[in-house]
Amino acid sequence: MYICDLAGNEPSTGTGKQLAETCNINTSLMTFKDCIRVLNENQTAKKQMLLPYRNSVLTSIFRPFFIGRGRTIICCNVNPCATFISQTNDLLKFSALAQKTIIVPVEPPQKKVMVESKIKGPKRLGQGVRGAAIGKKKHHQTVDSDDIEEQSAIILDGSAVPTDIQSIHYWKYCTKKAIDLLQKQASNRRLHFIERHQERTNT
Repeated sequence: MYICDLAGNEPSTGTGKQLAETCNINTSLMTFKDCIRVLNENQTAKKQMLLPYRNSVLTSIFRPFFIGRGRTIICCNVNPCATFISQTNDLLKFSALAQKTIIVPVEPPQKKVMVESKIKGPKRLGQGVRGAAIGKKKHHQTVDSDDIEEQSAIILDGSAVPTDIQSIHYWKYCTKKAIDLLQKQASNRRLHFIERHQERTNT
């Protein structure tokens, strides 16, 4: 559950840190309003537009709610003073738009299809490393794609783990395997050069 105080449209009369904070607040609110507007327009549009939730940290936090994985309640506070009539009018228009917006849950892709597509990645990685290793000395090693496939299948198993977390663990594993391979190749090449140097020295 998230409880966020969205503040309000702040006047840009400050300086220094206060001005920077005001700009951040206004930018976050503008991005949040854009996301609500896009959601509302997607209800009737044939071509669906992408939500600009990446444009702000605030909307990035709200991403699960934008795709229908939760419930959202917006509480709007208005000032009855006539001095703030412009801000009050804008806020009421936004609240009316948000009230009309219906978020349809986005179904996640089938797990089987996702696992198959992700397993293809290590195969291409292994083939690329093997191609780069052609013509090298016997000290050079290549990636064992079968080992990567087996490990990636273990990582992608477990239905309780969210998809984005699976992807992060998967690519962390692939990155670690690639780094280990490069380190082994560098070590083997260094040993090879040392052996050649010793042979030349002895002769």
